[in-house]
Amino acid sequence: VTSPQCSPNRSSLFTGCTPHTTSTSRLHVPLPDWEPTIIDSLKQKGYHTGIFRKHHQGVGFQKRLDFYGDAKASFKSFFESKPKDKPFWLQVGFTDPHRPYMPGAFQPPHDPKTVQVPKWLPDWPAVRQDLAHYYDFIARMDAEVGQIMDLLASQGNSNDTMVLFTGDNGMPFPRAKSTLYEAGIHVPMIAWMPGKIAANSVKREMIAHVDFASTWLNAAGIEQSKKMQGRSFLPLLLNQPYQARTEVFCERNWHDTFDPMRSIRTERHKFIFN
Repeated sequence: VTSPQCSPNRSSLFTGCTPHTTSTSRLHVPLPDWEPTIIDSLKQKGYHTGIFRKHHQGVGFQKRLDFYGDAKASFKSFFESKPKDKPFWLQVGFTDPHRPYMPGAFQPPHDPKTVQVPKWLPDWPAVRQDLAHYYDFIARMDAEVGQIMDLLASQGNSNDTMVLFTGDNGMPFPRAKSTLYEAGIHVPMIAWMPGKIAANSVKREMIAHVDFASTWLNAAGIEQSKKMQGRSFLPLLLNQPYQARTEVFCERNWHDTFDPMRSIRTERHKFIFN
């Protein structure tokens, strides 16, 4: 991530810039109207653009889109609204596994006895139960991802769509989310594109969320703007020559408190500046 908090990091996904570059470094600050995004570039190229649920960039941000669906909208509604001859870009902003947690999110529920307690948390029954609920919310999200993948197949888009799955910050537990420790900034990333991205392959190179916008534009054949600070990792996904990053940068500013930090992470080391 570029920031271990929701809205600052999501602004990086949309702009390809670090949060402080676009005046979005603090949580809940909407993306300014004057900041260009990949949505604008893709629409100019003829793409149908849409977002489901969470984007956390302010109500005005939705005006940039061709489609917006809230939590009550069915995933199928985007494909029903999309012109048949247009390529598309769609982001699904799951709220899961965000807090608050409660029983009943997934059946059967995860057993607190089987969860893995991170080494920085106390191994107490209450912590195990909290982690079990966290697993339940992840499982519910996974099921919805399956619904979207099934829709892609039913619409005939499985073979010409690139899917990137990632999180916008680390797990919402102490010493994780909103910190620059590994549990706050190191998140999952899965890429899928049959026939283009090799199945069951694992890449060890470092990438950053500031790179996602560049990658989407590269895949669409659009040159990125000079302001964008990311680099496309599409060649890495396609097993083509790729100059790997030697470092990634992260920033933490205001969340519930103003606690500015910066970090640089290399393959072997990390430096955090408080």
